[in-house]
Amino acid sequence: MYNVTRDMLIEILEGYIKLAKKLDGELVVLNKVDDEADEFLIENIKDFNLIKTKKNDLLEITIYVDDEDEVYEEFVIGDGSDYSKVQKNIYEKFPKYFKVGSLENKSDSKKSGKTKENQVNKDSQNNHFQKFMKKNK
Repeated sequence: MYNVTRDMLIEILEGYIKLAKKLDGELVVLNKVDDEADEFLIENIKDFNLIKTKKNDLLEITIYVDDEDEVYEEFVIGDGSDYSKVQKNIYEKFPKYFKVGSLENKSDSKKSGKTKENQVNKDSQNNHFQKFMKKNK
């Protein structure tokens, strides 16, 4: 069982969706809340976004191929303390379907990309040569 955040779980599911398609199988998420459990067939990440989860929910993710469970993992929605274990045990097992460390890089690249774009736009507005060229068109 791995302690992950919802964002981490979405990243994991994206890889599992690709893997399920490659294996010609079905990805099923079982959401255990208290004494109840709901089962969901996940064909794309939008399907998972419809599932309401909260902290401490236990999610069982299974890929079925010909009614046999080929891949099975348990995740708990929490603080993400097991992310390094997920990278080692899941991402390295199926490297074609997961990008190791991609979640950590996602947040950094979004922030830095926006600031770089803003800087480029500011620089281009202040560039006298470009202003001159616009006037001549």
